[in-house]
Amino acid sequence: MNVRDITSAPSKQAQATCQKRRTRSAAVYAHGGLEQGDRLLTMQEVERMTSARKSWIYDRISRGLFPRAIRLCTSRRVAWSEKAIQGWIDAQKATATTTQSTATSTTPATALHTQPAAE
Repeated sequence: MNVRDITSAPSKQAQATCQKRRTRSAAVYAHGGLEQGDRLLTMQEVERMTSARKSWIYDRISRGLFPRAIRLCTSRRVAWSEKAIQGWIDAQKATATTTQSTATSTTPATALHTQPAAE
């Protein structure tokens, strides 16, 4: 689903419902906004990309540790910005790399394999 698809509802009744529920486009509800060409991902796509389950994702959203979903006007449907999810994945990689390099630099390999001095 592209950003352009948000404003076009499949039927006149759905369009009327959208107009009642919101007066702004759905892109306004996105944290940081959406750019032209940014894809909207379903929950299943987000689960596949992050290897996380729905309950974990919503738990992290409530803690402020995961990008918030964009509520679409049709019933209870939500979507995520592909760029926001990819940015979160990149941040996780960077954090893991930094943590891993810090752990290896504080504990030299030679210190792990030294034998106590014989008396």
